[in-house]
Amino acid sequence: MTVIDLATVGAVVLDTDGVVTDTARVRAAASKHVFDVFIRLARLGLPGKPDPAPSEPAATGRVPASRP
Repeated sequence: MTVIDLATVGAVVLDTDGVVTDTARVRAAASKHVFDVFIRLARLGLPGKPDPAPSEPAATGRVPASRP
């Protein structure tokens, strides 16, 4: 695991969303991969169940509400 000394960090770029990087191409490739997997599972007659919890905040930029 890489450890970063925060005293050496001057700035952090968290989400460039198409402004600095070509995120549309990366997101399209990721979506294609996900759909290809589900189509393959369906053709084999296997159940495919997405797990939206881990990817939802990253995909939508929204943080889930806290749970008690």
